[in-house]
Amino acid sequence: TRFPWDPREGPSAREQPSAFSVPSFLRSSERLSLTASVGGPHATIRLVSFIRTLRPTLLDRYVIRETVPPTGIGFLLFTFILVLDQISQLTKLLVSQGADFPTVVRAFVYLLPSIFSVTIPMAFLLGVLLAFGRMASDSEIVALRASGVSPARLLRPVTALASLACAVTFYVVAIALPSANQAYRELIFNLVVSKARTGIAPRVFNDELLPSRDLVIYISDI
Repeated sequence: TRFPWDPREGPSAREQPSAFSVPSFLRSSERLSLTASVGGPHATIRLVSFIRTLRPTLLDRYVIRETVPPTGIGFLLFTFILVLDQISQLTKLLVSQGADFPTVVRAFVYLLPSIFSVTIPMAFLLGVLLAFGRMASDSEIVALRASGVSPARLLRPVTALASLACAVTFYVVAIALPSANQAYRELIFNLVVSKARTGIAPRVFNDELLPSRDLVIYISDI
């Protein structure tokens, strides 16, 4: 009979640990780290497999290529439409206050975050609908389902793009928009004050000092 140890050495030979065994007095976390560093190739394989799953595949890149161009076109289109709605009011306001061209550009830039907070989600929704509508019309989704691609696997790149769009929208709404609104109010206030210093005359009714023009100011004497 063959023994895994030499019977002549006594029972103490059975208790001697091997070269790659983990001592029993270590805590569980220390034993796991020691096992992974000494004799744990399986941990390395699992780590490599996890990193490989995070890399975009050919299908992910294809869905992204189909989604990004219509999203960009929709972003430009929606931004242009909302800018046209605001630019007439902005021009009327700034011209009535006698603003110069750099001031008009600054006021226009301050209005962009409020527009982007609406156009980014709308553009992403349009891009996803157009991309999957085109794939469905060409029966590409049917071919992918027949090849064994699940809907959850097909939506993985869309989820990544949605997370990116959500992060950008959160930055615009939470950080850029309050600062831009405050700067826009200060700009309009400075224009009103500067015009009030030069446009006030005694014994004259004036309704052009305030942007809303709902108040008439009369000064008897200066």
